[in-house]
Amino acid sequence: MNHALNAKVISIFGDNQIQIQCILPVITIHFFYNFLLLFIVMLRINEIFYTIQGEGPNMGRPSIFVRLAGCNLRCYWCDTQYTWLYSESLAEKVRSRIPDSVNNVELTVYNRDEESHKQAKDEILTKIYSYPGTHVVITGGEPLLQQAELQPLLAELIDKDYTIEIETNGTVNPSSLDLYPIRYNVSPKLENSYNPKELRYQPEILSRFKQLDAIFKFVVSTEQDLQEIKTIIDQINLPAKRIYLMPEGRTSSELAEKSQWIIELCKKNNYQYTHRLHIDLFSATRGV
Repeated sequence: MNHALNAKVISIFGDNQIQIQCILPVITIHFFYNFLLLFIVMLRINEIFYTIQGEGPNMGRPSIFVRLAGCNLRCYWCDTQYTWLYSESLAEKVRSRIPDSVNNVELTVYNRDEESHKQAKDEILTKIYSYPGTHVVITGGEPLLQQAELQPLLAELIDKDYTIEIETNGTVNPSSLDLYPIRYNVSPKLENSYNPKELRYQPEILSRFKQLDAIFKFVVSTEQDLQEIKTIIDQINLPAKRIYLMPEGRTSSELAEKSQWIIELCKKNNYQYTHRLHIDLFSATRGV
């Protein structure tokens, strides 16, 4: 087959034989790679469910959540540890970074094979189309770790007039998705997450999200977090209208303890406040 292709190329291009012979296999591989992507792309999924968006500017909007497995950060207060915490050794590594002064640290090790599984695009679409909503939230974990595999799924959803929202920690450049109309909800992690700064804070990537008209949602544990938030805002030159402060907490009582003074911070600095409505409505229940 390669000889036939090369012979045809030689007869057309003459003296450019060597150049074309080198380029043709690359073009062929690229073509078949993209062809295969359309049909056999697999995403590692945790869950797909229909509920309302509980955070950010779309709070209260009926939404189909597609939760992808895997994350590049290790937040001890993460309420979706089932997307990434799959070994006791990893749990110990997370514990080792948390100071003794932090109370109520809850880390649960999950079975990866039980919690995440690979699904093809058509299987995912069938599930999405079974719901009446037309707003899809791609979340995680960190969904942009699978951005190449997301492309065929997003292309079909957008072609059918679905709106797309992606929740990300702001450490992965979304360059593969530049062609798609996506609302990004970026949640930069602060020192209170106890992730190393060089992993959790990527100013160049945050600047890219700013260009994409993203909103920036900060998880606030204490009033001291505000200074770090302001530093990030100043470094990236983020407008106040795109800043959302959200209380850290996995129960309604934890949210209630922080919401009042965080609202006052928002009023003082002209930021937006976002609650975690799903916690108040459904507690820690999954899939609702």
